[in-house]
Amino acid sequence: MPHEPEPYYFLDLVKRTMDILETVAAKDEMSVADLVRTLKLDRNAVNRVLLTLTDLGYLTRLDNKRYALTMKLFRLSSKALNGLTLPRLVNRHMRALADDFGETVCLGQRNDLHVLTIDVVSSSLPVRYVSHIGNTAPLHNASMGKCILAAMDDEELEETMNRIVFKAHTRKSIMNKKQLWTEIRKIRRQGYAFDDEEWSEGVRCVGAPIYNRQGECSHALSISGMARMFTGERLKSMIDRLLTVKQVLAKDMGLTDIKV
Repeated sequence: MPHEPEPYYFLDLVKRTMDILETVAAKDEMSVADLVRTLKLDRNAVNRVLLTLTDLGYLTRLDNKRYALTMKLFRLSSKALNGLTLPRLVNRHMRALADDFGETVCLGQRNDLHVLTIDVVSSSLPVRYVSHIGNTAPLHNASMGKCILAAMDDEELEETMNRIVFKAHTRKSIMNKKQLWTEIRKIRRQGYAFDDEEWSEGVRCVGAPIYNRQGECSHALSISGMARMFTGERLKSMIDRLLTVKQVLAKDMGLTDIKV
């Protein structure tokens, strides 16, 4: 296969510099000869990049003539991590979903046996589902809560189920462990959860799990609205978008393998 041309803005020097930094980071410390051999780069070019990075404070030259990273990169990465708080990352996706579908989009996190809404982008439709930050719903009857349950291992899930008090909030509410296990298995297969008027009459919600940097399903994202609007191709489009957002956010968190 022919090699695809690099984009017009691509700078070889920047790529070479990052390759050197990442290689030094992977090995803790490296000499000029090590880098030339590993990266198959010109010795003079490697040496000039190393000296520049050292002058800028990103590398230090050790007594054995090898180079190592300094804390300056750590300080930069710490700032990046502080800026990449999960709710902040999710919010721009929430706004895009609300703009595209016109429905209410919520972000929730677990609060023992409930899911707590911590961010909301409200629907623009005249007839809409209204939610507020601070609202709670039972884990087992809300799409966000069911996502969080489905991401648990079976031992934690069983322990959590044993503490749930099953109550009929609507005629469609999940009322026992057998029903909930059936729902959990379905969610694990398809990667998303559906609330079919189980918490509120006339309201449907579709949700997807959201993972933190540790690979834990700490949050979930949902689109909610009037039941009659959550059918057919429109519902399928919502699900597809949520699953895409789930994967994008997992990548942003540095994750490559997520369960649900």
